[in-house]
Amino acid sequence: MLVSRDAKSLRFLLLTLAIAIAAASRAAAAGFVHSPNFIILTPPKPSEEAAAAFAKNLLTKAEQYRKEIALEWLGEELPPSIGQVMINVRFTENGDSGLTWAKDHADRKLHAMYLATAPEQLPEGLLAHEMAHCVLATKYPFPKRLPAWLDEGIASRYDDAERVAIRQRIAGWYVSTGQWPRLAGVLAADKVHSDDQEAYTLAATLTDFLLSRGDKRLLLRFGQATQDVGLDRALTDCYGIKSVAELESLWRAWISRPAR
Repeated sequence: MLVSRDAKSLRFLLLTLAIAIAAASRAAAAGFVHSPNFIILTPPKPSEEAAAAFAKNLLTKAEQYRKEIALEWLGEELPPSIGQVMINVRFTENGDSGLTWAKDHADRKLHAMYLATAPEQLPEGLLAHEMAHCVLATKYPFPKRLPAWLDEGIASRYDDAERVAIRQRIAGWYVSTGQWPRLAGVLAADKVHSDDQEAYTLAATLTDFLLSRGDKRLLLRFGQATQDVGLDRALTDCYGIKSVAELESLWRAWISRPAR
């Protein structure tokens, strides 16, 4: 999930805080590791070695996803240190969750990512989802961000099988009952709430539908065009779709197509 905040009155000192917290918590065996692209803080483990291993494994995966997602969507890696991310981990037994606070003001130097997960696992799907937000926010910084639904739709392509299955069930329910939602609300929303599975389903399936009509570069160009010329004009210019009403009709037909 991606969030944005007004940070005009805030001094963003996460790097200094990270170093101070890491030094203070060494006795508690918390994990701390950094690179040109990431600063990672993880909770205490039974030993300093276990905490260090968890943090280093997370760093390795974060670097991997940063590279792979940028290559897949942008055609090139992000330069080192551009779009640095502070990753804060919290251990919980109540299921994985994540949130990314993308840089949205000149005074802020880092994206902030928050992950909640069980201490015995590394949530790779969740990490990849949140990393997609960071990569896209770095390429398309505030105030020229991609629309919220598209940002979430792209990030959702990296979700784990359980989250994908939830969206498949919701989409199947639309088809079987004929109770279709309207797209206008999610297309105009400033953000997609983490507990709104219907909105995530709309964002993900609409993203997949548009990708069935063009490549990733066209989709990103469309997302930027919606900010410059409006949604209807962007649909026409990029996909030959005349209006949101036509988009909704085509999207419903695409979801309803026979399984292949």
